[in-house]
Amino acid sequence: EDVNCPVCKCAVSDDDKGLMCDTCQVWFHGSCLLISDEEYENLSNSENCWCCMGCKAKDTHILKLGKLKGSKAIQQVIKAAYLEITKWRKNLFTLPRGKAGVHFINEVARLIHLFTDETAWKDLSLSMIHVFIPLMLQKPSANSKAKNNA
Repeated sequence: EDVNCPVCKCAVSDDDKGLMCDTCQVWFHGSCLLISDEEYENLSNSENCWCCMGCKAKDTHILKLGKLKGSKAIQQVIKAAYLEITKWRKNLFTLPRGKAGVHFINEVARLIHLFTDETAWKDLSLSMIHVFIPLMLQKPSANSKAKNNA
């Protein structure tokens, strides 16, 4: 599938030496970025993220969650987890108390602050809460007791 380079407005095809920004997922010609063939080879073979100048100007870091890089990749995994969770039959513990309850509430609060504090995670944080709560409260089996799983 061909996509247009935002610099020259021409298509970036599979045959071109193109780089995709790990943040905005937009393709650029290596030549439009004024990089040498050697730099292109290093970037294209690297496991490190590459970020276009536009995204670097907006945000100095790329969102990472485990091996996932970029908000779109993270959002896809969160959405898949959410769709799976909605199929679970009701099998939840009550809200934890004591030390476990404090840790649970602290993590929910941290995720909420990612949204309210206008962080780079803002667009993902509410979706993460929708996955976190049922995932953490899910019983390993219908007969599990809270005191055995604290």
